[in-house]
Amino acid sequence: MLESVPPILFEMSSLTSLDLDHNQLSEFPPEMASHRYLYSLDLSFNNLVELPDVIGAYRNLRLLSADSNQIASLTDSIGNCKNLSYLSLSYNRLKTLPTSMSKMEDLSELYLKWSPRTVCSYC
Repeated sequence: MLESVPPILFEMSSLTSLDLDHNQLSEFPPEMASHRYLYSLDLSFNNLVELPDVIGAYRNLRLLSADSNQIASLTDSIGNCKNLSYLSLSYNRLKTLPTSMSKMEDLSELYLKWSPRTVCSYC
């Protein structure tokens, strides 16, 4: 199990899909911002407490799964993921969603199962 993102991945900027689920990641490093072609990102079943601002750099991201972490809040930069159509954040600690998510016009699937009374201020 990985405890951190291997530095070799920082250099693989042409990746379109990255699956890091079922590890022990406690953070997602800002060095990953160069992955502008990333289409699918799975960070499920880790130890993340937040999704970093770097998520907003993934303009081509269509699928983001970060289920079963300890995420308590989302960065406003997630609203920059305008092509995101699938977002799954079930089994986390989310209580609110940022208003910037209203810019995510392609979002057609949002999963927040077993989150403590998530409040969506723009819904």
